[in-house]
Amino acid sequence: MPDEVAFYVIEVLRRDNMKRSPLSGHVLNFFEFEAPRLSNRAKERCRALLREWGHEFSDMHSMQVVAELREGPYLKSDA
Repeated sequence: MPDEVAFYVIEVLRRDNMKRSPLSGHVLNFFEFEAPRLSNRAKERCRALLREWGHEFSDMHSMQVVAELREGPYLKSDA
C-alpha cells in the first residue's frame, strides 16, 4: 500500500465536516482493514491523527473505531 494513499485518507479525516459525519467511522475502518499492508510511517501518521483529533469524532461508530485503533494491534509498528 503506497503511503500516499494512507496520507490522503488521513487528510480526508482531518476535514471539519468529518468530525460529526457517520462516514468517518467507515473511513477509519480503512486503517483496520489495510493495517498489514501499511508502512510504519503510515501507521505513525494515523496514530498522530488519533492523538490529535481522535477525541473530536462524535459519531458512535467513529468513536468505537478510534478506540479499536488506539488499543488494538492495527497500528503497532513492525519490529
